[in-house]
Amino acid sequence: MNKNRILISISREFGSGGHEIGKIIGNKLGIPVYDADLLRKVCEEYGYDYDEWKNFEETPRSLFLTRAFGEFSSVPQDHIAEMEFRYIGKKIEEGKSFVIVGRCGSKMIKEHAPAVRAFVWADEDFKIKRIMKRHNVENDEAFQMMKKKDRGRRMYTERFSEGRWDDPKNYDVYINSGKLGIHATAELLLEYVELG
Repeated sequence: MNKNRILISISREFGSGGHEIGKIIGNKLGIPVYDADLLRKVCEEYGYDYDEWKNFEETPRSLFLTRAFGEFSSVPQDHIAEMEFRYIGKKIEEGKSFVIVGRCGSKMIKEHAPAVRAFVWADEDFKIKRIMKRHNVENDEAFQMMKKKDRGRRMYTERFSEGRWDDPKNYDVYINSGKLGIHATAELLLEYVELG
């Protein structure tokens, strides 16, 4: 693999630990991780108020509130996605290395070798236990959170990318974090990156 630049995307099911895995990989490689803080960086760069935009990030748009004017859209989700795509595109053009968690990262880095696109999933029990612990909720609420978040991620990704969100053909690595645990999954992905 070309050590001058490393591009890694991690798409993930809610509760599978994709965020933590991305952080571990970024820390080990000494490269930035763009995840929930990406919108904050984008707002700083383009002069927008983060608090006004944060609730629309990586969420499906409402078809009832959608208005298109030629190639322009009135939907906040579309604006946020386009701003994030531009921001990441700029980093790629500058030759920067990074890990991107979610946010259609696999689409953005697909044509820019060297790149590794991973999808992290896990069995339902593993995810629900992690959600319960992390968000201090009961089993039923954790289950509902998982379904809602994954539905939103699916709709968002399939809105801005080709193919299904969880289709293994769209990724280089499709890995069950519940089998190995979060840290071992991160180590396995790091090994894949090094061998690539």
